[in-house]
Amino acid sequence: MKAILVAALVGLASLPALAKDQRVPVEVLSAQSQQHEGIRHVRGSPGTTDTLCHVNGDYANCTSTTTGQSEGYDRVVSRTEVTVMLKMPDGSRVSAHCQNNSLFSVCLEPPVGPYQAYVHGHDVHLLVPLTGSPKYNKDGTIKKAGKTTWAEVRFSW
Repeated sequence: MKAILVAALVGLASLPALAKDQRVPVEVLSAQSQQHEGIRHVRGSPGTTDTLCHVNGDYANCTSTTTGQSEGYDRVVSRTEVTVMLKMPDGSRVSAHCQNNSLFSVCLEPPVGPYQAYVHGHDVHLLVPLTGSPKYNKDGTIKKAGKTTWAEVRFSW
């Protein structure tokens, strides 16, 4: 009896974890991308200075050499922001967005249509299709279609 009760409690404890990672149907009703540009200043380096001195009686003759010196410069930084209108499983509509503001973030405009998505709090994780370039014959006809892969994109509200 005790073993059955423990098994039932363990099973109940794992239900929220399963529900959290389940995919649910959502629909992308609209999607719009915007490009933003900014300027980031990259500081230069003063380099390293080596000084060599020769002593000659009462006098010293010194020479200094600086290596590795570089000037600062401005770098143009582009980022993409995508805003989507989502229809959630309960029928409500939510405006959500993503932006690629770091090297590792993925922000893509998904095609309009239905998706199976993971919902975590105020985040929706969509698997967005990416189609590679096809291969062409010399006459311009498609030899091999582009390979489709998937990117997981997190939209928040």
